[in-house]
Amino acid sequence: MEKPAKEFGGYGFGTRAVHAGRNPDLSSVPITMAVTGEYGYCRDGNPTIDAMEAAVASLEEAGQAVAFACGMSAITQTFYSLLRSGDRVVCDASVYGLTRDFLSPSGIGKFGVVCDFADFRDPDALVAALTGGSRPPPVLVYCEPLTNPGLNVVDIRRTADVVHGTSARLIVDSTFLSPALIRPLALGADYVIHTAPKYLGGHGDALGGIVLADSFQLVEPLLEARHLTGGPISPFNAWLILRGLVTMPLRMRRHCENAMQVAEFLGRHPAVTDVRYPGLASDPGHAVAASQWAGFGGLAGFTLKGGKRAQDVFRASLKLCKPWFSLGDSETLILCQDADPARDVPEGRVRISAGLEDPEDIVADLRRALDRC
Repeated sequence: MEKPAKEFGGYGFGTRAVHAGRNPDLSSVPITMAVTGEYGYCRDGNPTIDAMEAAVASLEEAGQAVAFACGMSAITQTFYSLLRSGDRVVCDASVYGLTRDFLSPSGIGKFGVVCDFADFRDPDALVAALTGGSRPPPVLVYCEPLTNPGLNVVDIRRTADVVHGTSARLIVDSTFLSPALIRPLALGADYVIHTAPKYLGGHGDALGGIVLADSFQLVEPLLEARHLTGGPISPFNAWLILRGLVTMPLRMRRHCENAMQVAEFLGRHPAVTDVRYPGLASDPGHAVAASQWAGFGGLAGFTLKGGKRAQDVFRASLKLCKPWFSLGDSETLILCQDADPARDVPEGRVRISAGLEDPEDIVADLRRALDRC
């Protein structure tokens, strides 16, 4: 069933974050837990899920949205819905590990889908992957504007222009940036995906994923897949994410400000090399990020001179910042990454998800830990 997104007029982003998808006669969106309702089973629609989908669609300036149980559910259902045996996918080489695993021969490859990987920062490499020699033309192309784990910046507008010179459709996982910083559909993407607990929800307390596109025709296969196979977001998680959206514009501003201060500090510390943050003029992706993003994000990376040994000392010395593997929470989260040169992760790399604490306290904790490395 087509459920048009509620655009909420021509209001600004912050106003839509507060109002879009909500009933103006109520102080809060009700949590409707009924298994069955006007759409049938909850997997086909639910008032709370509908409100969350409409709100995110408004923020992404999308026509339609489909919410799933988690981010990987959104990713896998999108591929399952849009591909058939014999189809080919082209994917950026530096994407989330589980996404890459799913696109491997032991993942969706078991169903006859082939995936080729390329470095999308290199236009020639992208074109070569799209043409594919004797391989069939790709049906889908997939990337992230800020890659996980390498923190490389991909030019979405250029990528969309190249992809649309073929018959393929472009899917962009924008989890690392949120609609507060980039709207891939406006840059030419056909689909945008978010893992919702990160910056959309912002509190690390609600699993969910969402896929957005400009038209009902593009998301109709996903709705059919959700109907057949299940995997909808829980109404309670949809409500938590909807509540988190209200503060997302403010949170993202603070995440960006804190990450910039952290990156500038890291660039001055003698135990650190190779600071990666798109807000720094020295970052290889700075020019693209400055031209396409509304802010530089809350994620920074740096390499410790002492490699793995220094990572262990650094992690054990933290008191305020939390050694953890997620991102986008209100707390500052630190991930000591395993070396993966193929995806631009050298030995000793550390990723920081800058939280909402006072920046002086974040920097002081990092300094204390780095001084011991």
